Amino acid sequence: MSEFKFKGYDWSELAECWGLEVKEQPFFASGTDGEVVNLGTIPEKIEKEYRINSTTMKVLLTDEEEVQAEKIKQFILSNLDAGGFKHPHIRTDIHDFLKALINESEKLDYSTPVYEGLLKIEDDHTLATWITYNLEMLWT
Repeated sequence: MSEFKFKGYDWSELAECWGLEVKEQPFFASGTDGEVVNLGTIPEKIEKEYRINSTTMKVLLTDEEEVQAEKIKQFILSNLDAGGFKHPHIRTDIHDFLKALINESEKLDYSTPVYEGLLKIEDDHTLATWITYNLEMLWT
């Protein structure tokens, strides 16, 4: 079980809990004399696969928030096998995050039936699907 304390603000807390940070990468270019010049850093990129009408499209995400969201989704889905989550702490972390969202939402007088419903999902594959498909909407 994770010792991470969720605040209940938004989905990026899952990335923080699991150490999934968006890293800076060096950006190099060739000068006119053929010398390679370091022009600084750029945010990490990540590939995302879309399936539309049996066609697979791959897109390179460059926006920092989209990269972070995709890293969380890939982390969750890569930790599933036929029996469910390979590491039970992933389910526990997701539940702790949802409970924090509910608590924070209630402080702001928001209704939370969707978050409460997600907590009731018993099957790991179903929970992973709902969380990954709706990740960016999980915030207070």
